[in-house]
Amino acid sequence: MIPQAYAVKTGDVLAEELGCNNCHGANGISEDPFVPNLAGQKYKYLKKQIDVFQSDHAYEFEEEKISERHHSMMHNLSESVTIYELNRVIRYYSKLACDVPPKRKITEIIPEVKRCEICHGGIRTNPFRDSPNLAGQKKVYMLRQLHNLIDGQAHAQDRAVRYHRLTELMVEGLNPEGIEKAVEYYSAMGCGPQTGR
Repeated sequence: MIPQAYAVKTGDVLAEELGCNNCHGANGISEDPFVPNLAGQKYKYLKKQIDVFQSDHAYEFEEEKISERHHSMMHNLSESVTIYELNRVIRYYSKLACDVPPKRKITEIIPEVKRCEICHGGIRTNPFRDSPNLAGQKKVYMLRQLHNLIDGQAHAQDRAVRYHRLTELMVEGLNPEGIEKAVEYYSAMGCGPQTGR
């Protein structure tokens, strides 16, 4: 049962009070090209990321690193609030309508994203509840995250480390031009139910 103190405030109020809107936008669409849009993002994915920020350590299986993500600001924020508050904020963003308009009509899957689409969607539906939707996400943000995911420890100095073994395997063989094409594919799409989100 949720304590009465936490049952009062709704997700939108908490998002404003906690300062989430300062970076991610009042409507879940960020104005900063380096900050992700959260509107309409999958609840389970957002919850998983918050759990990762809170734990602040790598996930391993049989002593082999599978995934890792650190972000000092998000770690401090997630540590300062209750699970009830976090869940309300996450639910709020996941229920927001994502209304980023398409930059152009995409009618076919390009070779560079065929391996990406099964987890992240695109023209077809993204079936996994804990994998992020990428349609309509910012190009600059996705490009940085992809390089972080590939490089692993490259950004350890600013505590914005990110690594994912599956992503590393999926982008293996893609040159910088191929990565750019993949990111452009997703950023050019609009977001909403009609685009497989």
